[in-house]
Amino acid sequence: MKMMTKSLMFAILMLASVAMIAQKSDKGELKDIIQDYNNKMVGATLNGDYGKLMTYYDEKVISMPNYNPMMRGLDEVMAHQQESAAKGNKVTAMKLTTKKVSEKGDVVIEIGSYTITVEIAGMAEPMSDKGKYMTIWRKTGKDYRILYEMWNTDINPMSASKKGSAKGAPDGKKGSDLQNDKGKTRSGKKPASTKKEEI
Repeated sequence: MKMMTKSLMFAILMLASVAMIAQKSDKGELKDIIQDYNNKMVGATLNGDYGKLMTYYDEKVISMPNYNPMMRGLDEVMAHQQESAAKGNKVTAMKLTTKKVSEKGDVVIEIGSYTITVEIAGMAEPMSDKGKYMTIWRKTGKDYRILYEMWNTDINPMSASKKGSAKGAPDGKKGSDLQNDKGKTRSGKKPASTKKEEI
């Protein structure tokens, strides 16, 4: 009887271990899938292919960029990208790194970090930024599309401005850093306004 009890307990522990390993494997696989989407989005951004970039967004997407009004729907996000490109702004380097994913039903919550360098029309030097983001992806069939996204910079524009002033930069500006970040989109868009929009 004791032998049967021990054997049963061992079998339960083995099944639990296998389930835990399978769960970790699934989460690791999902993380790789989302990272692959990010890599493709970066490629489209660097190539200036905003039509391709939009294919990774849900038509009802809500985008909440740093220092910029909220955008609702695919048309607003697309118009935002096209306006930036028309002004001559260009992303020259970009990296999106998936740190953590959590699956809830048909959505995936992603936490990540980013680095980006943008050539801004009228500026002598490109501007660089780094920060973090959260994206909520919705599964549609076998694919995932961005339903909600938000991000913000790690660079404090106030402290960066003070550093620029201390070094004698005009009006506290320093062209090589994104100190006066105005809410670049994932493709480096510089917004036309910093006016807050009520939800």
